[in-house]
Amino acid sequence: MARQHRVVDHIVEHLAGIGVDYLFGVDGANIEDLYDAAHFCSGVTAILAKHEFSAATMADGYARSRPGLGVVAATSGGGALNLVPGLGESLASRVPVLAAGWLTCSWWSSSWLWWLSAPSRRRHRSRPPA
Repeated sequence: MARQHRVVDHIVEHLAGIGVDYLFGVDGANIEDLYDAAHFCSGVTAILAKHEFSAATMADGYARSRPGLGVVAATSGGGALNLVPGLGESLASRVPVLAAGWLTCSWWSSSWLWWLSAPSRRRHRSRPPA
């Protein structure tokens, strides 16, 4: 049976297309599909850390060491919260790091999402479709 192409596969392929070679993070609930997509994408290698803060600093260090974007991923809840100190350093130092966090469906449908882009310091507000 052929493997069905998912939205997360398109996301990982787009990251590979813009030059992202590595995805740093900690595997967990709500994010398994991202690592599965990275496994099937020849252009992106997933590097797993033991803690989300470590993954955030790995993405920061990678982005500092070469031109381009560092990418870090964490699961919802405490996993995403553990990224904050590392992302704060990236923001303060203006290092381009993209943080991807997966949300549970109940939280997604009832809440606003905020993103703070590190290089530009612009806030983006997005509301899920009704």
